[in-house]
Amino acid sequence: MSNVMSGMSIKEKLKYFKRKYYLGKLMKGLALSSSLIFSFFIIVNSLEYSVRFSSPVRALFLFSAILLIGSTVYYWIALPLIRLSALKKGISDEEAAIKIGLFFPNVKDRLLNLIQLQKVSSDNRLVKASISQKTVSLISIPFDQAINLKTNRRYIKYLVPPVLLIIIILLFFPKLFSDSTSRIIHFNKEYLPVAPFTFQISNDNLIGYKNESFLLMLGLEGETIPENVYLIASGRKLKMAKAGTSKFQYTFNKLQTEKNFYFEAAGFKSSNYDIKLIHRPTLKNFNVKLSYPVYLNKKMETLSNVGNFEVPEGTNVTWQFSTLVADHLSLVFNNSDAIELSESEQNLFEFSRIARNSESYEISLSNKEAINKNKIAYNIAVIPDLYPSIVLNIYQDTTLYNFIILSGNLNDDYGITKLKLFYHIDNQQVDSISYKFLELLIPLSGKQNTQGFYYQWDLSDLNIQLGNSLSYYLQVWDNDGFNGAKFSKTGLYSFKIPNRKEIDNAIDKSSKNTENTLEKSLEELEALKKKLEEAQNRLRG
Repeated sequence: MSNVMSGMSIKEKLKYFKRKYYLGKLMKGLALSSSLIFSFFIIVNSLEYSVRFSSPVRALFLFSAILLIGSTVYYWIALPLIRLSALKKGISDEEAAIKIGLFFPNVKDRLLNLIQLQKVSSDNRLVKASISQKTVSLISIPFDQAINLKTNRRYIKYLVPPVLLIIIILLFFPKLFSDSTSRIIHFNKEYLPVAPFTFQISNDNLIGYKNESFLLMLGLEGETIPENVYLIASGRKLKMAKAGTSKFQYTFNKLQTEKNFYFEAAGFKSSNYDIKLIHRPTLKNFNVKLSYPVYLNKKMETLSNVGNFEVPEGTNVTWQFSTLVADHLSLVFNNSDAIELSESEQNLFEFSRIARNSESYEISLSNKEAINKNKIAYNIAVIPDLYPSIVLNIYQDTTLYNFIILSGNLNDDYGITKLKLFYHIDNQQVDSISYKFLELLIPLSGKQNTQGFYYQWDLSDLNIQLGNSLSYYLQVWDNDGFNGAKFSKTGLYSFKIPNRKEIDNAIDKSSKNTENTLEKSLEELEALKKKLEEAQNRLRG
């Protein structure tokens, strides 16, 4: 190494000296920082394993360890390494010269003077001669021998004890490091003493609903089961009710806020738990607007919070739902497919439907977290528009065959629009209405729901011949504006005009009946006369 150094310039020798100087610093820093970090690691873990500190103390240990490791690594390892790699400027040539002068007494101040002269820019021959002279006198001196790296071995004695202790603990009692280190790293986690039993929450999840009760169920598992278990929540200690040998329960009535709690039994505590609170969608109120068919002449109505109602057929029903925390609303009519509604405004939903038949419907609300708890179901009763009815009374002129009187009553649920007489004249008895019937409008008194009618049908204008027959019936229409006007009709009636022979036979029959009646009357008079005479004779005698 000396032969190599002898071939170097003063500047190169100084550079080599600096590298060896920082290499020594790095070796020293590695030994001391490792010893300090390992010792701190052993002490902190031993204390935590023995005492089991609270979260704040464990946090102090963790951040102290981070600070210690960061600072020692930076100052004792990182800085020497950076300067060794020339990424950052280290000691100056002057400082290096002073350190070399302390090791080589014969160098003294000559090296420092040489460095200072080299920095002076001068053409003075005397200066140049002095630099040359000092260089020759120093060129043979091995500057690197001022640093003895072997002296750093003395720091190993600080590293060996903690390393040996760590190896022994890892071999024979590893839990001291694993358990303690885990608790320090997870300083915000609560670690509890190990109980002879375990707390097992039986609920599928700890999710409660606002304004609803929440039943908390707990089971204990272990060889020894305590008699009582307490629930600590909101600063209160509450005794849980027994639900079996090792089962306990407690009911939170009408939750308003989220709950943080833990259990305590036989001096042992459980971990902390939280009941998350979510909101169910709620139907706040709703209106039902009823727009009746125009022909009914009824004003629109609005029902508030009335889900069961009765409406005429053809009514346009509009629901307006006001909700709380609902993202979706669906309607299901008669168990058919759901109709999904979109919000018209925030938490407001609207839907319209024509009422055609009686049906049930169900309202479903939902949001991202829940659906409505209770079933919301109603019924619509639809009143169909009935057929009109007619009651007919007939009086037929069987003497002169000049007229027929038609009278009776008409009835409908919403109104009568027209009444017509249909008739047909034929030479033979008509049994059906397969022939073309003529029609005649019978006047009515307005469009009243119930009304009587009277009509004298003059047959003189029909030009009915002797032997002809007249078939007729009445038909009435209602005012159904939704399905179209419906009608009802009477049965088919007949009125036969007798022929000449039938008229003569009727006259003969009538004459004979008259003669027989007169003879019978004379006989009755004679018999009465005899009775009177007999009565007079008895009075005289």
